[in-house]
Amino acid sequence: MADTEFVPTPSWISWRKALTDYPRRSEQRYLHLLNKYAQLAVRRAQTHYLVGGNPLHVRTGRGRSSVTKSMAQKIGMDFVVRVGSRVFYMAIHEDGGRFTYNVPAHTRIITKAFGKSIDPVVAHVRGHTRTSVFPARPWLRPAVRDQLPSFENELENIGRALL
Repeated sequence: MADTEFVPTPSWISWRKALTDYPRRSEQRYLHLLNKYAQLAVRRAQTHYLVGGNPLHVRTGRGRSSVTKSMAQKIGMDFVVRVGSRVFYMAIHEDGGRFTYNVPAHTRIITKAFGKSIDPVVAHVRGHTRTSVFPARPWLRPAVRDQLPSFENELENIGRALL
């Protein structure tokens, strides 16, 4: 069988470039979409779930202002964007938990007994452990959940446009 030489035509070159660029373009669109909806989730958390009058009883706004997102990226076969807070107690509010800690020995001045004022008495308190239970007060998961329907719709539209 004789070898034949293939000479690509300009139209073939443009088709080949389009086919090789297809995965990259779809990945870029998906990453852009992830960034967009992660930012919307951050905004939703800050404006609906981390405001005064909600179960978190916002006082200073430190937790609300710390809510951020990372840039979406592809790691292996997964697309990842991280949304969260840099303030440690925001995770406690999101998930709740039971915490046990040690209270060191100390002295206490007692000025009331059974609701009545008394002369000050110094009481020595031995060291002990205390357990605090924090109920979950989610603020991030509901914000992300609120954005999922529109994210899924736009993702379907992108899929249709790419096909």
